[in-house]
Amino acid sequence: MALASFAVVTFFARHRDFDSNVLRTIVAPIVGGVAMTAVAIYAASQFGLLIGNPESPLRWILPALIVVAAIAGVIAAVTLRTRSPELYAQMGRHRDIELLPGH
Repeated sequence: MALASFAVVTFFARHRDFDSNVLRTIVAPIVGGVAMTAVAIYAASQFGLLIGNPESPLRWILPALIVVAAIAGVIAAVTLRTRSPELYAQMGRHRDIELLPGH
């Protein structure tokens, strides 16, 4: 969720004509992203308490699965971009309607 908040900022930086409200397109997503990052770091650091056994190896293994999934996603995206640039370019562009500025 934190990465999605930062992606909102990037999207509106690239498409300034869609919304000009700085609070909605920059400030709120950055505050939300920083807050979610802090919560994620704290939850990961206290994961042993969350699972009920602070000494269990699962306290680092389970949160590490999120990192493994992210790395797998990046590898899949790079592989797709290398093997099929056309399909990579179409990712996220399938819409029934075009986005219009101000709507």
